[in-house]
Amino acid sequence: MIASPAVTPAPDLYLPSNAQTLLAALASALGTDYPSEIVYLDDDTPLPDYVVAGIRTHFPQLTFSLRSDRSAIEEFASLPHPVPDLIRRNVAPSLRGLRRPHHRPPGWLGPRYRTAYIYLSGNFVSKTLRRRCQTIVLREEGLPNYHSLRFGPGKALLRLAFGLSPRHQIMGEEGWIDRIEMNRPDALPAKLQRKARQVTFPELMNRLPAGQARTLAGIFWEGPPPAPIEASALVLTQPIDAIGFCTASEKRVIYRSIRRRLAEAGFAVVVKRHPRERAEPAEDSEELVIPPFFPIEAWPWLARQKFDLAVALCTAALNSMGGLFSHRQLQLVDPGPFGRKDLGDWQARLDDYCQTLSRPGSGES
Repeated sequence: MIASPAVTPAPDLYLPSNAQTLLAALASALGTDYPSEIVYLDDDTPLPDYVVAGIRTHFPQLTFSLRSDRSAIEEFASLPHPVPDLIRRNVAPSLRGLRRPHHRPPGWLGPRYRTAYIYLSGNFVSKTLRRRCQTIVLREEGLPNYHSLRFGPGKALLRLAFGLSPRHQIMGEEGWIDRIEMNRPDALPAKLQRKARQVTFPELMNRLPAGQARTLAGIFWEGPPPAPIEASALVLTQPIDAIGFCTASEKRVIYRSIRRRLAEAGFAVVVKRHPRERAEPAEDSEELVIPPFFPIEAWPWLARQKFDLAVALCTAALNSMGGLFSHRQLQLVDPGPFGRKDLGDWQARLDDYCQTLSRPGSGES
């Protein structure tokens, strides 16, 4: 009797698009013996060469590639460029009628996957996975996972045409997403909690042997290893100028003011710039900085010491994982106003906090 040829199992697929989701995808894939394919979508946050080299050197067992969501859209689109991009990336007329993204996926996409882990439901490649995977899982990307997204008139009308809410969307509500895995599933709207379960980043990292976890964190670090810093305050910056909060010069004034206030309160200030921010020279030759592409959530697997305080205008990293890398966390703007591009009186919140620290017996923690 002739033995049947072995059938190659359909791999798991991961679609990260920034440092934090790439780190989580790598940890997840390394924590299982199942075949995994990681496709980094580099449209918004280009992947540094040293990270690519580190992945391929230390983890050759993983299938890893860099792709572009934008290129996948152009491969799909059949309408001319004068047509709004919103329409071109969602419908493509053909001899067989109107085609949707899952009818015409990018050529590099495999024929079948066991589980696809996506981090954004709105990008094009994620939408092509319908009918191609046994399970599609949305994993946490940041604040947008917990707050509704609002639309302009064009997208509102298109959503209405497909029977969706024209006013707002919560990632994960899509019928083709089977499961949601978040740090805080209880913070999701009630209608989504039925398909949500808790999966945390530390849980993914702790599945790995200690040496492998340290190696994974290390491939994101550029330069000599970090030295311990006493009385340290970490400032996490964000590209608030690029997303319309303010001008570039106004952003510099905001963060210069935050650093100055913290220094006056007695902290040694360390700056961690967002990967999507353009590199800027240090304000001071003594300023301590963390490589922009280093995901701060990986800090415990790279350094032994936590920061005394971590400060940001508003970032999910402090809400859900700030305790990994800092003893105390301070958000200067609440998520609601921040989502409306309103920075409010962040100066007063920072000043009040610093004054509290200076009061004897304040017991601030």
